[in-house]
Amino acid sequence: MTVARTILFSTVAALLLLTLAPPGRPDAPAGEQRLLILRLTWGPETDELSEATIARSVDQASAHVRESSYGRTWLTHETTRWLHVWSAEPTTCDYSQLSTFTTGVARQSGYDLARFSHLVFVFPYLAACRWGGSYSGNVIWLNWAIPYTTLAHELGHTYGLPEEGPALVGGRPENYANPYTVMGHGREHFTAWEKWVFGWLDRVARPARAGTFSLDALERPSAGSQALAVTIARDEYWFEYRPAHGVLAYGGANGLEPGRFSGRNVLIGPVGTSFGVAGAFEVRLTASDAEQATLAFRWLDRTRPPRPRVRVRGRVVEWDRVLDTGSGVARYEVHAGRRVRIVPAWRSFGRAVVQVDTRATVSGRPVRVVAVDRAGNRSP
Repeated sequence: MTVARTILFSTVAALLLLTLAPPGRPDAPAGEQRLLILRLTWGPETDELSEATIARSVDQASAHVRESSYGRTWLTHETTRWLHVWSAEPTTCDYSQLSTFTTGVARQSGYDLARFSHLVFVFPYLAACRWGGSYSGNVIWLNWAIPYTTLAHELGHTYGLPEEGPALVGGRPENYANPYTVMGHGREHFTAWEKWVFGWLDRVARPARAGTFSLDALERPSAGSQALAVTIARDEYWFEYRPAHGVLAYGGANGLEPGRFSGRNVLIGPVGTSFGVAGAFEVRLTASDAEQATLAFRWLDRTRPPRPRVRVRGRVVEWDRVLDTGSGVARYEVHAGRRVRIVPAWRSFGRAVVQVDTRATVSGRPVRVVAVDRAGNRSP
């Protein structure tokens, strides 16, 4: 990744915003989520996993989730008595065996599992398990303690998040080093991209041309845009505004081509004067207050996409996808005689982004195909 940071910024034209306002995924976390917390042991019954301690942690996690979701979802729980299911401390931590064993314990616990959205297994510290938390589907395992940040982190995975990519701290990538979201090592709200994945963030601005716009604070409900998403050739960047920290920039693969990031939702760092990717785009912070930030966006891509290779068989015209290294190809124009047909290079289906078939049926001659990138550059 090449990052270009500049001070100068040219005068920009009006911004065309495509603001997505989906009603939320059908399976998005919403309403009451009931957790069954099963305490497993081979003998010790630690204070760290007392009913009072667990209740306090779940209440804190519930408050975090409720605030992050703008009141759309929250947690309740029931805690089992201590279940003495091992005769001695396990000496191995095979994931598949642990999953099979604990699922069997849950079925025999006497609880109606259908009443709960999540099963959370907790146990005294198992030295054989070199992790604090793990998950699979809607099942969570917590080793030794149940801090609300760990519970919220694992819930985030069950809501649909992959493992977070590294954050750049002092110029070096460090896994789980994001200092804000609980998906890193922070205690604050989930990021804008994370909330969008969950179906909690309704309005995302996607700029089509240069201009300025307002970005409302992420931490409270808003009728305005709370994220800016910029898709380029191989990657996608998300910008969010947290008044206590400024505008934050995140990057990840866009799902269309192999990206330059090892994981999703990679924290690039606070935006100072400007943030940009050389040969692609630039975003500059122009003003901010306690409620919103004003950002200026422009494309830096001045390079024409390569010429598409075209094949015509009767009325069907096909062409090879064009690989553009700057802003990325947005659409193809199929010229057949005097008629022009627009074929998008990709389509969005909820969270999924897919490439469109590069073919069209035509009725005129001659036939030519032009690739147009997101910055408006046209191929030969």
